[in-house]
Amino acid sequence: MLDNPLNMTMFPNASPETKEGEITWHVSGFRETFESNPEAYFRKVCTDDGAPVGFALWTLDQPALHIRFDKKESKADAVRIPGSLDIFAWREISRRMTSEKRRKLKDLTNV
Repeated sequence: MLDNPLNMTMFPNASPETKEGEITWHVSGFRETFESNPEAYFRKVCTDDGAPVGFALWTLDQPALHIRFDKKESKADAVRIPGSLDIFAWREISRRMTSEKRRKLKDLTNV
């Protein structure tokens, strides 16, 4: 996942030193999605012989991406945004993906 074009666009300044923070940031976002959206689905993606190659996460309606603190979570427990994240690229990619999702689902029901 760390060497794919999407991640490389979002983290253009990634380095071995920033890798752990980037992984932690991704995992915290997945955790938040699962906790806040019961309609979220997560599946392991494998080759024909069963070797794992990645994962897929999708939702029918996901809240806007933002940083927030739940009542249960203190600022000390919050995950810091990695310095290697290009926030402009992250927001633009998210905006375009949301736009494409809306375009594709425009006239569909019961998806």
